[in-house]
Amino acid sequence: MDDTCVNTLQVVLRRCRQWEQILQMYEAAWNKDSDAEEFGISVFLTAVHCKDFVKAQQVASKLYQKHKKSQYLLWVVAAILLQVRAGAPPKLLDLASMFLQKAPLDLASLKGKVPFNRGQLYLFFLHLGTLQLQQKQAEALQLLEDCQSLLKLPSDVSALRVQLLWEAGRRKEAVCEAREQLVANPGSWAHAQDYARMVFDCEGAQAGRLVDVDPVESMEEVDARRTEDEVQNALLLFRHFQQVKEQSVATGGGSGVNRVAFLGELELRRCALAMSGPDEANHTEELLKVLSAFIQHFSGRAHCFFDLKPHLSCLSAADALPLLSAAGQGREAVVLTARLRRAFRPAHLPEDASQRSAAEAALPAALGPLLKSAIKKADQDRRGTDLPLW
Repeated sequence: MDDTCVNTLQVVLRRCRQWEQILQMYEAAWNKDSDAEEFGISVFLTAVHCKDFVKAQQVASKLYQKHKKSQYLLWVVAAILLQVRAGAPPKLLDLASMFLQKAPLDLASLKGKVPFNRGQLYLFFLHLGTLQLQQKQAEALQLLEDCQSLLKLPSDVSALRVQLLWEAGRRKEAVCEAREQLVANPGSWAHAQDYARMVFDCEGAQAGRLVDVDPVESMEEVDARRTEDEVQNALLLFRHFQQVKEQSVATGGGSGVNRVAFLGELELRRCALAMSGPDEANHTEELLKVLSAFIQHFSGRAHCFFDLKPHLSCLSAADALPLLSAAGQGREAVVLTARLRRAFRPAHLPEDASQRSAAEAALPAALGPLLKSAIKKADQDRRGTDLPLW
């Protein structure tokens, strides 16, 4: 088999996205030269790309039987896990466990500090993934505790612990762990978002009665005011972080304001509004207060509108009127006002400025003076700065 011919064909077929033909080509090459290990590897990788996980398992088994390399045994396990995740019967996991018994983790060597070992890390994830799919979360948690030294970032250990606790139904513990994640890294939007969403599924959470709180100056005060309601506890924590001076570009852009803490409270308010029921008006009012505060702090930033965009869908055009006057002055603030106006413009309004006057006159009276003045000012400033409004 001519390697040059195979490589040329695979380049052309890849460009044409003909993955099935690439798989057939590599299979034909491997059948003709069964000792060519690289062809077997190419068949396995292409089968995975085509999501033919059964064939991938068969190919990995052949490679392991012929070359006796431990990596191919792990490929067999990985192909089985992919099959189960794609909907295959969970009984296959017994086969994966049997293969993993031939590749155990050396737990005794993992005590204390150990150098980074990519092979052991991948093996750990195969063991962990198998236990998760078998719904053996207690054993998976114990394995995580025993193999912490393989994971060099404490945040990775914490994230896995949160996931396993949640899957095990230990939601209170999972929320506490997510809280510790956020306390350790207040500038992480991923941690803030996960925490804000998880608290609503915790036992004792009062989603419909999110009571406003005064600014919280210290973590000691946050801990002293904690209750059984994790939703209220989350609001206390976000209010505290809003008082913490931040200089990072990610959290406040050097403004001294923790942007992530405001986004966390917005996410909390949005989830509360979705579950509010009869108290919808109160939750909408509180959401508007936080949105206005966010605009006052960050209206001069290009990211402001895109941070607000997921929350604007919770509001009507009439609800959003106070936001149009919160942006203030400045080039970015004018652009933000125009973007907000466009976000709430009824779909039937024409885009062309020369045709807008008649349509704007038909707006409900509730939108009248404030919205029209914002539109006029934004258009004037746009002509002066030649900035796009979208």
